[in-house]
Amino acid sequence: MCAGLDEDVVRSLEEQLMFTLSPVEPPRPFVDHLRRRLTQPPEVVLERRTAEGSGVFVWVLMGLGLGILVVWMWYRSRR
Repeated sequence: MCAGLDEDVVRSLEEQLMFTLSPVEPPRPFVDHLRRRLTQPPEVVLERRTAEGSGVFVWVLMGLGLGILVVWMWYRSRR
């Protein structure tokens, strides 16, 4: 039945749980909301970055790299 457990053992376990735990009845709106969230895809749509934004980032990095190179060469030439 349940992974090789004897039927009497399972029935005994269910009875113990029934006497130990109190039954819970969740509110209907909560159940409906949960069902909707589990069965429907999320409504959030992630937008992709535009190529324009990444191009600016590359130009800034190239400018910083060039600036560091010029400063390094200037210090080196003064020695």
